[in-house]
Amino acid sequence: QGARFEVGDLAATGLRKGSCDAAVVAQSLHCADEPAAALAEAARILRPGGAVIVLDLLPHQEAWVCDRLGHRHLGFAPADLESALDACGFAEGTVERMPARGDDPFKVLLALARIPERTA
Repeated sequence: QGARFEVGDLAATGLRKGSCDAAVVAQSLHCADEPAAALAEAARILRPGGAVIVLDLLPHQEAWVCDRLGHRHLGFAPADLESALDACGFAEGTVERMPARGDDPFKVLLALARIPERTA
C-alpha cells in the first residue's frame, strides 16, 4: 500500500483511531504546547503493534529559539520522554542520545516505542 504523509495538528490529527502503522514526530515535539497530548494522539492513531519514532532535542540553554523559532520547550530529558511514552500506553520503548556534532548546542535524541499487540 505504500507510505502516506499527513500534515496536521500534533494533538488532533483528524486521523481515525488505529488507522496507522507508524507515526513519526520529527523535530516538532519541542514546538508543541502540550507534548504529552501529541504523544497521546500518536498512540490513538496507531494500530496495535504500531510504532512511534520521535526525533527531538535534548535539554539545552538556547532560550532565543523560543522567540525566533517558536519553540515551547528547550528539549527533553530521555527519562522524561520515556515516562511520557509509557503514560500514553507505549511499550518496548527505547530513548537514545544521538552522537553530538562538535560544540553544537543542539543535541538530538531518538525514541522508538510500540503500541502493545492485543492479546486474546
